[in-house]
Amino acid sequence: MRTLISLVAALVFGALGIQGDQAVAPITSANLKTSLVAAGYTVKEVAPAVEDITLVSGSSNVPTQVELSGNGQYIWAECNFGNLADSDLVDGLWLEALLEANRSIMPCQFNILVQKNGNTTTKLLEVSDPIPNVGMSNPDLKKVLDAFATQVMSQQTYWTYPSIKAKTPGK
Repeated sequence: MRTLISLVAALVFGALGIQGDQAVAPITSANLKTSLVAAGYTVKEVAPAVEDITLVSGSSNVPTQVELSGNGQYIWAECNFGNLADSDLVDGLWLEALLEANRSIMPCQFNILVQKNGNTTTKLLEVSDPIPNVGMSNPDLKKVLDAFATQVMSQQTYWTYPSIKAKTPGK
């Protein structure tokens, strides 16, 4: 009977993510940088709870920004591929291919990030992945981020549209 109780307790604690007498809490804005460093990354703080790291996939570096969602329920991994210039001049078929690729890379997704600074608008192509912030260990965080880097590199044929350059008007 004692063995059965121990087995049930181990299963329950394991399902809850409790190791021994200690639970793994979700990552907060206060410990995001610490968690990334503990997972083995060199971290550059961009803003509070927004960190730049470099992931590696094969022989390729994947510069990635990691940040918490506003409600703290997700850790966003985002890889920026560059400025789209004037989106009216970007090949529509290429953008359509990116949207179609979203279906095969879910939950990752290609999107265009619009940044406004005074009179200047920049449109950046990026791929992002919402990672549920469910209280993962540092090795688990590393495993999830490394999988994101692999996913990014596996979609290289989509995001390299001749080095993300826009078409010349009239051609």
